Amino acid sequence: MPTLTERLSKYKNSFAKSVSAEVLEILSRNISLLQKHQVRATKLGVGSSIEDGLIYGSKGNEVELDSLLSQAPLIITFVRGAWCPYCMLELQQWNKFIKSIPQPINFIAVSGELSTLSDQAIEDNKLGFPIWEDKNYRLASKFGLTYQVDPEMKALMLKWGIDLSLRTFSGDFVLPIPATYIIDKNHKIRYAFLEEDYTERAEPQDVYDEYKKLI
Repeated sequence: MPTLTERLSKYKNSFAKSVSAEVLEILSRNISLLQKHQVRATKLGVGSSIEDGLIYGSKGNEVELDSLLSQAPLIITFVRGAWCPYCMLELQQWNKFIKSIPQPINFIAVSGELSTLSDQAIEDNKLGFPIWEDKNYRLASKFGLTYQVDPEMKALMLKWGIDLSLRTFSGDFVLPIPATYIIDKNHKIRYAFLEEDYTERAEPQDVYDEYKKLI
């Protein structure tokens, strides 16, 4: 099975050939802007503790982070939304990986998008796990992951028909930095992968290798 890194790289190369140089420059500037502002520097990292938070299912049911942590150490990955092909490739890879290992793992995916959109993404990508809804990015904000999309990137997204003000509860153009964490039963972060470059994601096998140390 190809690694997630290989699949992301293949898609990135294919995408680069399908769009104009102007679009690629905008995307590159957007990533550089986030890196320049050192968005990652103020985020929660390994050793930090996270307080409880709520996420929501498609039928409006609430789930407390604390209740998930009481079961076992938790792998939580934050994705930008169903519109993001890199996010969907990541979740597809997690789905395949989870099916390939003998024992179950405590894994959740979280998105700020409306649950109706996430439910469609689950169906389209044949995912065997839910995508929990993070209303108004309350949970992502606890991790310090959210940022305001810059005007140039916002204009490009609207041109592509991606209106975050309609796809999320926030009513604004806010996104989380894609990130993957392992949190232990004491709410302490034991592994953290976050990257301003949204085309890069944590490799499921690497995350699982760390997860096994806690179970």
